[in-house]
Amino acid sequence: MTVYISGKISGNKNYFEEFIKAHAMIRIKYMSKGVCIINPVNLNKEGTERIKCMRNDIFHLLDCTHVAMVKAYYFKIIPKWWFSKGVRLERAIAKQVGIKVLKY
Repeated sequence: MTVYISGKISGNKNYFEEFIKAHAMIRIKYMSKGVCIINPVNLNKEGTERIKCMRNDIFHLLDCTHVAMVKAYYFKIIPKWWFSKGVRLERAIAKQVGIKVLKY
């Protein structure tokens, strides 16, 4: 099981902490399934332009079996996720290529 964490980064001053907390929660919840977690905050250097980050993130998303959409320190689908262009794109790609969206 490989889980990609999807959530709002651009314009979110707390994104790093939110993604790290989500990472820990996913690890605990799916430890018995040997989960591998792809966390976008670990994929790109701070200050890299958004378009390069999105390309790199999508490259990694395509190798995953599941996508988890997070908000704050909660591990759940983002309420009003449509406010994030990146999350909308990641969700659409996941659905089109058969990656399961985890729902909580």
